[in-house]
Amino acid sequence: MATPGKRLMKVKVVKIDGTRATFYQYFIRWISNTVDIFLSMGGLGILSIILTKNSQRLGDLAADTTVINIKEDLNLKVTLFEELTAEHRVTYPEVVRLTDQDVNQIKEIFETAKSRKNYGIVLALATRVEILLGIKSQLAPEDFIPLIIQDHYYIYRDK
Repeated sequence: MATPGKRLMKVKVVKIDGTRATFYQYFIRWISNTVDIFLSMGGLGILSIILTKNSQRLGDLAADTTVINIKEDLNLKVTLFEELTAEHRVTYPEVVRLTDQDVNQIKEIFETAKSRKNYGIVLALATRVEILLGIKSQLAPEDFIPLIIQDHYYIYRDK
């Protein structure tokens, strides 16, 4: 029962538990458009999306549904890549405990914090990585995190 817009955007409506929504739930969502979108010019819908845990508009809350993305996320961001020098040596072999997804997330948080010049986030990230790996680094957090990323890439580069 996807609308052309939902098909185009590659999203679909499902029950909050992830199963297929019923006709009744679609109907409740449709009826709720009157309040969500038309009476408040979209303001209530946007506000409820921002404030709810599952980014639901009022119609979704009433129908116990949510909208999910069904696009396949295959992009370079998912692939971990890090420039290494020929003479790189692994400093922290404990990085084998981290998955590619963990390291991608660490890299993304680090780069975002660095671009925003938020040293507090870099420090908190470094502390969390030390705890995860069971190590204590003597390096500054802004040097430690890139080294963790490089070590992970180096260990798994040919796998």
